[in-house]
Amino acid sequence: MPGESVPSNINVLADAQFTNVRILKPFPGFEAVYQGKSAGLPICFPGERDPEAGRPGFDPNLMAGIKVPLGARVLLWIPMAVGAQGGFQEYIYRVAWRYSTLRKYRSPGRADIPRAPYHMPVQSPGVPDTTGGGNAPRVIVPASWRNVAFEQAEQASPSNGRVDLRPEEIAVVAPALVDFAQPLLPDGSAGVVQQGVFDPALDPVPAPMPGFQPFWFDAEGDEMLIFANRVNFEEPVNWDFTDAAADLFFSNVYGTGNGTHPDSRVVGIYLVTGANP
Repeated sequence: MPGESVPSNINVLADAQFTNVRILKPFPGFEAVYQGKSAGLPICFPGERDPEAGRPGFDPNLMAGIKVPLGARVLLWIPMAVGAQGGFQEYIYRVAWRYSTLRKYRSPGRADIPRAPYHMPVQSPGVPDTTGGGNAPRVIVPASWRNVAFEQAEQASPSNGRVDLRPEEIAVVAPALVDFAQPLLPDGSAGVVQQGVFDPALDPVPAPMPGFQPFWFDAEGDEMLIFANRVNFEEPVNWDFTDAAADLFFSNVYGTGNGTHPDSRVVGIYLVTGANP
């Protein structure tokens, strides 16, 4: 191939043991549910009910998780929230983990639910839910945040070392407009690096250039959930998918762009996991 720095007949064989891409989206029509609600309420991926929700031992509003192999590498391609003429809005993504239980694995009477690995080897109830005045038993489904560890600097007279664990925020920040400038082909035409993600007629600046930011980490549970908030959710204080100064560009990527285009089911957060830890 032109431009190669090594001969093209050199063959490097590597079996990376990675899955195909899974596309993560909020539930269809999320804009109508969140419009006008506090921007402090996160939008969840996938945000739907767990298949076990409402069954004996499971909360009727238990949210669905994304199945991942515990200990495996996880790669997210997070799309930048871009819109017409290169407009951009910054969002923070947080990852939560859950252990799946033996009860969920067994899933009695639910042959339609694929079995997945579990690491909580119990199926007996945990702490009950008494909010409704009853004593509803609940299967234990523990959840945690993905964290960042801040190590304390060593003191002159050290006693105990300290590591502070804080939930990690993955901020997809605004690129410079020059990052979307297209290189030229030999005939002087503007080169296209990416296609099929944004419509060049609606998003002429970002459409032909890379629109994702990859992020690697290890799976710390059997199921993963992803939460998104605008970086500055204090102003405006509510979700607004009609305003470019608020969340129009989030809708542009994950929804309908305030009705300017159909909801694309092939554009979202791209997830790849290692097939084995």
